[in-house]
Amino acid sequence: MVGQEQVSFDKLDNKLMKAQVDVEARSLIEKNLPFDVLCWTLSELQLTIEKGYHNYTDHDVSIMKEKIFNAELEYDEICWLISYLIVFLRMQHLYP
Repeated sequence: MVGQEQVSFDKLDNKLMKAQVDVEARSLIEKNLPFDVLCWTLSELQLTIEKGYHNYTDHDVSIMKEKIFNAELEYDEICWLISYLIVFLRMQHLYP
């Protein structure tokens, strides 16, 4: 294609991933879950990346949850982070 920019697969993947994260985050925000539940969920997802699916203890999650809670993130920031990790793990076939 002369004079037209070709869209790379990376750009397509990034656009698709961003769209999926946006949809997931909006859905999560609408659920209006308690903040501590979001912190717990984010902890589990981070530990899944670090240690593998369910290769961590409740104690590990509790410690990570406190770190996240103390990071003073906004509600929508945590929802977005959770959504990003869910989409990322799904793309890697590591999330049910």
